[in-house]
Amino acid sequence: QKNCTRQMDSIIGFVGPDFIIMACDQVQARSILVQKSTEDKIVPIDDSKMFAVSGEYGDRDNFVSYITRNIKLFTLRTELELSTKAVASFTQDELSQSLRRNPYMANLLLGGVDENGPELYFI
Repeated sequence: QKNCTRQMDSIIGFVGPDFIIMACDQVQARSILVQKSTEDKIVPIDDSKMFAVSGEYGDRDNFVSYITRNIKLFTLRTELELSTKAVASFTQDELSQSLRRNPYMANLLLGGVDENGPELYFI
């Protein structure tokens, strides 16, 4: 009898009274090939917000780096830190605009704790 393993991306998040817990797998696979088993799929945005991402490596990496760099640029220009809800809105808007041009195969879980408390968004 053969051992069969199924490869797929998994991201999960929990919201507590004053915290967020996010976890994801570390496998980078394409079809039946495992390319990397130590991929870090949790990306910090700033001190209080982070993304957990799944999907195709190129799309996932390009989209998340585009979003995080634009958020940092906004913070540098205005000296204001975006709330978790504002980051979710910006990310959702950019993802919906990219669906019309060049769609990304990426699923994002955004978690953050700010003055509104802990928030978790699936985008």
